[in-house]
Amino acid sequence: MSLRADPNPVCGGRLVLLLLCVSVPLWLPSAFAQTPDELAQQRHAKAAGEAMQRHDYAAAELEYLELVRSMPDVAELRSNLGLSYYLQKKYQPAEEEFQCALKLNPSLYAPNYFLGRMRHSQKRFRDALPFFDRALALQPGNAEVLRQLAATTVGVSFRLFRVPKTLVVCRHFHPVSARAQRNSLARSYSKQPALG
Repeated sequence: MSLRADPNPVCGGRLVLLLLCVSVPLWLPSAFAQTPDELAQQRHAKAAGEAMQRHDYAAAELEYLELVRSMPDVAELRSNLGLSYYLQKKYQPAEEEFQCALKLNPSLYAPNYFLGRMRHSQKRFRDALPFFDRALALQPGNAEVLRQLAATTVGVSFRLFRVPKTLVVCRHFHPVSARAQRNSLARSYSKQPALG
C-alpha cells in the first residue's frame, strides 16, 4: 500500500473544517457550563460590588460572607469583607479578616493600609509603621499613605520622647503656642532618620 498525497488537498481541508464546525457546538456548551455554585458565586460577587458602590456596607457584608463561606482561601474576598466591616466601624471583625487576607497574600494593599490606620487610631504607632511601610511599597507615591506614615512616625516620636504631657500643659495655658510647639517638634522629628 503506497502513501500518496491527497490529489485535492483543499477538499481534505474543507472536510476537517466541516467536522470542526459540526463538533464545536457539541462540546462548547459543556466547556463553558457553570455549576450552580459558580453561578451563585457570580451573583454574590455582583451584588457585593453593587452594594459597595451604593455605600450599603451591611448588604455588601452579607454577600461577602457568602462568598467567603464558599471560597475561604481567596485573600481578596477576605480583604473586601474586612473593608465592609471597617466601613461599618466593626473594627474587631475587620481586623480579623484583614489579618487572614494578609496570611493568604501579604502583598495586598488594602489590608496593610487599613490595619495601619486601625493601629494608628488606637495610638499603637509602632505597630502601625510596618503596615504603612508595606502599603507604601505596594503603592509608591500614594499621598494618603505618605501622610499616614508621616503622622505615625510623629506619633512614635511623641511617645518615645514623652512629648504629649508637655503639650497638654502648654495647651492648657496657651492653645496657639501649644499648636506651634507641636508643629515645630513634628518638623524637627521629620528631619531625623526613621526609627528602626
